[in-house]
Amino acid sequence: MDEPLVWGILPAEHFLRARPMRWSLGASDICFTNSFFSEFFRQGQVLETFRGNGIRQHAVDRSIELLNQGEWVHIFPEGKIAQPAHSKLRRFKWGIGRMLMETDELPEIIPMWLTGFDQVMDESRRFPRFLPRAGKCVSVTFGVSDVVRGRVSALRESHNRIRSGERETAHVRANITRAVQEELENLGEKVSGSGRGIQKEAK
Repeated sequence: MDEPLVWGILPAEHFLRARPMRWSLGASDICFTNSFFSEFFRQGQVLETFRGNGIRQHAVDRSIELLNQGEWVHIFPEGKIAQPAHSKLRRFKWGIGRMLMETDELPEIIPMWLTGFDQVMDESRRFPRFLPRAGKCVSVTFGVSDVVRGRVSALRESHNRIRSGERETAHVRANITRAVQEELENLGEKVSGSGRGIQKEAK
């Protein structure tokens, strides 16, 4: 439910235009389980992503192409359902780092922090599981692009100057992913608190 609720904040006229309309990545085992769902999500500009196939798969390749074309790609970077009540997140997937390293120009990076969505479709809900729970309070907080974009830009530039081998490239890719996660968690801490003592940060 995160996607339709989040974009409910946009002006109505935005939905009457095919561009700019967001692209997103969706897990094959959740969004593409039958022909009806597959067509539904493809028409909704969701790229089928296969868990465990790593960063060299079509969905990541296509995301880079779309970013190079100036398109909007929206990503849930943990790559799985997560419903934390605090700012500490699971380790982000390195596909994020690859996208931000391999675009021709560094795209805008806008961090978003969602709260209350875990109450709309919480994992422990009972029958009827397929229905969202009404009357919940949700919020969408947007961060500032400049800080995270500056960190990623510096890492990209250092890598482009050196142009090292795959091992060094993987290291920079991981650092870019970590920078995005840290800045998103900083935003989350302002909104939801640090969560220290609730969940250890992934290493």
